[in-house]
Amino acid sequence: MAETSKAYADIAIMFQQQPNRDWIPLTDQLQVYRGILSGFEATLGAQKAASAKVRESQKAYEEGKMSDTDVQAFSSHADAISYTLYAEVNHFQANRQQEFKIMMQNLLDEQIDFHRRITQRLEEAKRHYDAF
Repeated sequence: MAETSKAYADIAIMFQQQPNRDWIPLTDQLQVYRGILSGFEATLGAQKAASAKVRESQKAYEEGKMSDTDVQAFSSHADAISYTLYAEVNHFQANRQQEFKIMMQNLLDEQIDFHRRITQRLEEAKRHYDAF
C-alpha cells in the first residue's frame, strides 16, 4: 500500500506543477493579446477623428471657407490612416490565427504528456504489486 500512496503523492505533485507547463503560458499569451487589442481602440479613435475631419473640411469647402487643395490634403491623410489601420487589422488577424493554433497545440501537447506521465506512474505502482 505504501507504493500506491507514494504514487498518488507523486501524482499530486504533478498536478501542482502542471499549470506552469500549460495553463499559465496560455493565459500569459492571452494577456498579451488583451494589451494589443486595447491599443486598437486608440487607433480606431484616430481613424474616426480623421474621417470626421474630412467631412468637416468638405462642408467648409462647400461653404467657401476652405480650398480644394486643403480638402484633398485632409482626405489623403485620412486615407493613409484608414489604409494603415486596415493593414494592421489584416496583419493582426493572420498572426492571431497562427499563434492561437500554436498556443492550443502546445496546451494539448502538455495535457497529453501530463496524463501520459500519470498513467506511467500508476503503471509503475501496479507493477510493484505484480511482483508479489
